[in-house]
Amino acid sequence: MRKELAASSPNNPLQLYYGAYTYANMAAAFVVETERWDSANELFEPLQTLTKANSSAGATGQTKPPQPENGAIQADLMSLQTLPIFVRGLAAAKQGSAADDKSIAELQTIAKQYSGTQEPALAQALKRLEIQRLEIAAAKSASKDDFNQAIATMKQATALEASLSPPLGPPELIKPSHELFGEILLQAKRPKQAAEQFATSLRRHENRARSLLGTARAAAQNGNTQVAANTYAQLVRQWQQADAQLPELREAQNYSNRSGAR
Repeated sequence: MRKELAASSPNNPLQLYYGAYTYANMAAAFVVETERWDSANELFEPLQTLTKANSSAGATGQTKPPQPENGAIQADLMSLQTLPIFVRGLAAAKQGSAADDKSIAELQTIAKQYSGTQEPALAQALKRLEIQRLEIAAAKSASKDDFNQAIATMKQATALEASLSPPLGPPELIKPSHELFGEILLQAKRPKQAAEQFATSLRRHENRARSLLGTARAAAQNGNTQVAANTYAQLVRQWQQADAQLPELREAQNYSNRSGAR
């Protein structure tokens, strides 16, 4: 994809945008799924390079890109703008960096550009953008151990996601809000409530690894050893081709081995 982006031409803006959109989703998913927060800036660098090389296309710039009549395409273009901002902001919040405020402000600026839209696809995209903003804010609060504020913010985010239709494939939100809520509740040492959020996430995103991992951790902390063992064993089977040194895989294997789960 990096090679494809480097060879892209501004003569076909929509083709350029879709190439960038595909890459942005790949990079965002990788950072969020692996939690390799340090890699966020590096992985999105090709999009910044593309923006400079094809400034007329405005693929990831802060200015509003050309708007086609198709609302679904407009929504995709909005996602292209917001994905790098969101992932960088979430990474900053997770690392305790003040850069998260900049990302929140940038997301708010983009939202204002599309405010008042009556187009259904764009309205849904604006909801996802607001969820992204709330997730960064909640992660920031959690990093400062302000869990009451983080929980209040995530309640807003999950209520917004609940108003969206469950995805037919991979999550439309790179970080499902119920999953992040569960992780924050684990940080706050509220494993019972965390388990409820992970259960909701798994109803919307069946067999999602990060939600299964959260379910196993919450069960272990709740003393539900059988549920924890079974869920960790499921992860081991699901990740049988994963890198052997993946910390989450080793965590699941160690628990399964101790409990004798199959």
